[in-house]
Amino acid sequence: MFISWQRSPCPEWCVIDHAEEDHPDDRAHRDAGREIPVRLRVSDFSGSQATEHLREERLVLGRWQRDGESRTWYFLGNDHGVALELSEDSARRVAEELARVLDPDPR
Repeated sequence: MFISWQRSPCPEWCVIDHAEEDHPDDRAHRDAGREIPVRLRVSDFSGSQATEHLREERLVLGRWQRDGESRTWYFLGNDHGVALELSEDSARRVAEELARVLDPDPR
């Protein structure tokens, strides 16, 4: 289907059904994303007192690219204020460093 505003073809990972009436802010290619169950430590403050508790969450890991641009962004976040959008080189550095932290003495 021809979309007049679309400047670049969908990458092979794009799962969005683009439409002529898409809002300009929504004109992007996105993958299906992957939900990751995580446990977050959350701090609440009351006056000068902090309390910590654990919260079960589901974060979404996915990639997206604004139509017409060549840079792909990697998203990790949810709808509750947790969000990171990283360039590919930054996402790779984070993944490499996380692997080193989790397994500091690989054999």
